[in-house]
Amino acid sequence: MVKRIDDFCTNAKPIILFPEYFVDALSAIRRFQGEVVTLSELKYADVNQLQNYEKQLSQKSEELSKNCTHFLLQEEALRPYHQQAANLREEIERFSKAIESKNIEESLDELSIQLELLVGIVNNLKIEDTAQSTKIIEEISLIFSS
Repeated sequence: MVKRIDDFCTNAKPIILFPEYFVDALSAIRRFQGEVVTLSELKYADVNQLQNYEKQLSQKSEELSKNCTHFLLQEEALRPYHQQAANLREEIERFSKAIESKNIEESLDELSIQLELLVGIVNNLKIEDTAQSTKIIEEISLIFSS
C-alpha cells in the first residue's frame, strides 16, 4: 500500500485530455488518503512518512482541483460526454430488438454514473467563484437532459 501511495505522489503527471482523467485522478487521491488514514492506525507505522504522504496528497489534490476547474470551464471540455449522449440517442432511434435496448440502457447508466461522479467532484472542488461551479454543473446538466 505504501509503495502505491509513494508511486502516485512522485510519478503522477497531469496529462489532461479528457474529463475522465480528473475523475480518475481525484478518486485515486481520495482512495490513497483513506489508505494513509488506515496505515496511520497501525502500531508500528512511520508517522512522519505518513504525514509526508498526507501533505503530498493534499497538495496534489489542490493542484488537480484548480486544473480541473480551468479545464472544465473550457468550451470543449465536456465534448466526449456530449458525443457519447448523442451516440446513445442515435442508437435509441435505430434499435429494433428488445435485446438491443438492454445494451443501450447499460450505456446510459454508465454515462449517468460518470456524470454524477463529475458533479460530485465539482461540488467538492475548491472553486472560489461560485459562478464558475454553476457554469460547469449547468453544462453537465445539459448532457443529462439530452
